[in-house]
Amino acid sequence: MKLLLTADLHCDESKLQFILSSDVDAVLVAGDLIDLFSSRFYRFQKSRVRRWYQELLVREKQLVWSSGNHDFHDDEMTPILIASPEWMTKCGNISDGQTGVHEKNGLRVAITTVPWPVTEGYVLSNGIKMSYHAFVEGLLLEGKKLQGDGIPWMVLAHDAQKK
Repeated sequence: MKLLLTADLHCDESKLQFILSSDVDAVLVAGDLIDLFSSRFYRFQKSRVRRWYQELLVREKQLVWSSGNHDFHDDEMTPILIASPEWMTKCGNISDGQTGVHEKNGLRVAITTVPWPVTEGYVLSNGIKMSYHAFVEGLLLEGKKLQGDGIPWMVLAHDAQKK
């Protein structure tokens, strides 16, 4: 199983094309598929990333991703209880805010994707308002359970703190 772990793609066409041409089974993106400071409109970037995702599928590569600080737009933060950018909810085999298992040729790895904390402390999960902390704890418990079943476990998250 070949996994490519990356982050901070910022909708850069050359990076997206490099990933498409890479000999990997799955692409793991730890945040910032989009660039909020780009001169390109947010709508254009979302469209480009969706097309890139469709091309990954055509090439039989899976996508696993967690959101970063650039992946949200003000319009999407209005209902402040979202855990993930809505524009990406249908992209990815294991999407932002999920724990799942990637499998290839009998090999399995559990992956937990931790969303960027834009939610001012609360999220809606299955229609229930809960703290962001409790939401992430639940994701991590799912991953820990899979790890207890003997499956290797990875946690994918974005960190944008200045050091």
